[in-house]
Amino acid sequence: MAQKPKLRTHTHMDISLVEEMQHVVDRVLVPNCIRKTQAFYLGIGVLCLGIGAGSVLASGQLVVGAIFGLLGLAMLGWGAMAYHIAARKTYRQMEKAVRSTDYVLEKESLWASNGRGDFHYPYSSCVRLVETEKNVYCVTRQGDTLVLSKENLKGGTMEELRLWLTEHCRLPIVVLDSHWKVIERVESNQKKENPQ
Repeated sequence: MAQKPKLRTHTHMDISLVEEMQHVVDRVLVPNCIRKTQAFYLGIGVLCLGIGAGSVLASGQLVVGAIFGLLGLAMLGWGAMAYHIAARKTYRQMEKAVRSTDYVLEKESLWASNGRGDFHYPYSSCVRLVETEKNVYCVTRQGDTLVLSKENLKGGTMEELRLWLTEHCRLPIVVLDSHWKVIERVESNQKKENPQ
């Protein structure tokens, strides 16, 4: 009898995937880390626009109003693009050798191979599983984030991947919708719960 092929996938990190990763970090792994920065810049932007408008209306100082107005617009733009800016920064800092990784789910560990070498991550080292529309994230105790592409999955189905990970990691999978909200938790027995 032929042995069933192992679950495997290939993930290529492009800027859109790194931006998705920023949303996952902000929503699940380190809640509100980017949203707080975003809110700060948006608040400063509104404040600067108010000061600019007030200086023009109260004393007719067009130069001061224009300076604060431009500063306010810049802060609003920075706040609106917070996730994209964080993704660009992360992508620039990321080694080219790790931007393309092959993953194989073995019996005792998740095997990863990229330009830096081959690595085995025991399932017991996984502390968090998160699923998005396109990927499954496995965060390890050492702080590594393994991004398993659902589009490139071979050797099985997404249901088989979920079951394998929840059983071997002994963790639920937190599922995020396209608006980065938690929509469900998939337990190892495939029981689904509401996150509230």
